[in-house]
Amino acid sequence: MAIVDTTTNHLAGDPLSGPGAPWATRHLWVLRGVAGVSLAVAAAAGALGTGHWLSDHARHTPSATSTASPRRFAAQAAPLSQTPAPPERAVLTAAGPGGIANWGWAPSPTVTLRVSLVGLRESVPLRAQAEIQPAGQPFTGQPTVSGAPLRLEAGRVNQQPLTFTDLVNGARYHWRARVLAGDGHTSAWSVGGVFGVSTTAPLPPQLAATNVKVAGWSTAGKLLFRWLPMGGSAPVSAFQYAIVRHGVALATMRPRWTTTGATVLSVPAWREGRWELLLRTRDDAGRFSTPTVVPFSLAYHAPALPTVVLASPRSGSASNVKTPSLSWTSERDVVPLRGYQYAIVPGAVSAPAHVAWTDTASNTLALAGLGDGQWTVFLHAVNAVGEVSRPVRWSFSLDRQAPKLSRPVVSDASFTAPVERLRVKMAVTKTSEVTYRIYMAGHVTPLITRSLGMLPPGPIHGLSWNGTTTPRHLAPAGNYRMVVTAMDAVGNQTAVQMPLITVQTKHILVSIRKDEMWAYDGTKLVYHTLVSNGGPDTPTLPGIFHVEAKIPNMVFHSPWPKGSPLYYPPSPTNYAMLYNANGGYFIHDSPWRSNYGPGSNSVAGTPGGNFTGTHGCTNVPLSAMTEFYSWTDVGTLVQVVN
Repeated sequence: MAIVDTTTNHLAGDPLSGPGAPWATRHLWVLRGVAGVSLAVAAAAGALGTGHWLSDHARHTPSATSTASPRRFAAQAAPLSQTPAPPERAVLTAAGPGGIANWGWAPSPTVTLRVSLVGLRESVPLRAQAEIQPAGQPFTGQPTVSGAPLRLEAGRVNQQPLTFTDLVNGARYHWRARVLAGDGHTSAWSVGGVFGVSTTAPLPPQLAATNVKVAGWSTAGKLLFRWLPMGGSAPVSAFQYAIVRHGVALATMRPRWTTTGATVLSVPAWREGRWELLLRTRDDAGRFSTPTVVPFSLAYHAPALPTVVLASPRSGSASNVKTPSLSWTSERDVVPLRGYQYAIVPGAVSAPAHVAWTDTASNTLALAGLGDGQWTVFLHAVNAVGEVSRPVRWSFSLDRQAPKLSRPVVSDASFTAPVERLRVKMAVTKTSEVTYRIYMAGHVTPLITRSLGMLPPGPIHGLSWNGTTTPRHLAPAGNYRMVVTAMDAVGNQTAVQMPLITVQTKHILVSIRKDEMWAYDGTKLVYHTLVSNGGPDTPTLPGIFHVEAKIPNMVFHSPWPKGSPLYYPPSPTNYAMLYNANGGYFIHDSPWRSNYGPGSNSVAGTPGGNFTGTHGCTNVPLSAMTEFYSWTDVGTLVQVVN
């Protein structure tokens, strides 16, 4: 420990007075704390000598003879004791303003003791002395540091600084002071004081336990924190805490510190959000540690319900999708989301009871591998503390089985439009919309598309085509193909293609009552003629037939024997067309007849006469028959009506 003389107001060239120089003094010492609190302690009074003490009035109020210099005044005074009184006042200071209280702490390794000296006679120099020792070690009686001699006028007070350097950080010291007179006499030692040296800030407290999740989210309504003091060069005097918003820079915030002597903090309730607990130590030297930062977050409410953006299939619907998918969004909240949970339950379930939840961080869901049937999916959001939102319910059914169509049964491979109609017999295995499309052979665009609507499982009714493309337009003659499609409610479908179908447009119309015949190509009239049909006993049969054969120069032979009223002799014709082989019905010319039209078959009798009609065939004048025969094809429809 170095000793430095930093005395001020030293009278240079004024040596200490020799022995026997009378002087006296009286002092106080004061300990002043770093917080500005002063403590004054009266020192023990020293024993007076045989000389006379000047009264306070004599020291501070000049007499009639005080016009002389202080030296002369001192010399004229009565002789004083050579043993000075101990100092009555001393102030212990360190770097910075203010003093150090008794048992206080100096924030610097250099400490100055300012001892107050009161002059009696200028001829008697005084100086202060002090002894400082580590606490626990006894005083030696020898001064550690001495000030320079000072000559003071009578009654004048001056402080003499005594400086102690290189004090050890964290150590305690005790000290005492005395006055040395110029004649070598010393006062008794004053009652000194104790102080410590603390040049470093205390260590921040260490968090020991808490009921919140540090750097995480908690739901604690009452906050509990417990910490451990970590000490420092000076004893810990107290702690300070503040709760501030998370994310605010310490350099810019002004926390509202609360001082406590405890190491436990209990906060009854705190607001939701992200926070930081700041803890710092204050030591006896008045220093604060850097704060310990304890980040924590509080949440007290459940997250918002997720908002579905896209669901395939839609909730409450059926679908044939291979992988159902769901996507959603969530509102921003004070409490961040940890993720989501979903549960898949077979059947139509209204509430998620006793289900297994699966975690996901994504906001999309793809459910591969689900089989056909009814399914319900529940989804809820999970926030950082594990609170969950109300569940989103997504219910749907999956059906990936396509309907089945039976093998078609077609009425005929050829038909004449619009007289005949193509009829198809088929059945479907499940409720489906049945649609048929007609394509011309070699074309990929359908000529017509007609839907029969949603039909239940079973036979398909109404699967037919009359050869029209619109109610007033017939499809041109030619080959066509029909494709029948069955599609269920979710889009599963099956298609069956028929063999080629031939559409004819030529047909012959025979009226029995009117005894007339027309030739049509579609709806266009090509030929017309009067004819004669079967008589009363051998009528012409109505019905729809087709030309089975065209025979030129045919000779008809009676199937009835001679003697029969129906017998007729061999009858040659020029043109004959067979249309009903079962009954032997023909359309042919009749060289033996000259009467055609109404009334030509009105009289009973042997057929073949101009008024008795025919044996059932249709007789046509030769000129008309020539045109009909040339125009008609084998297979042309013959429609005989009453």
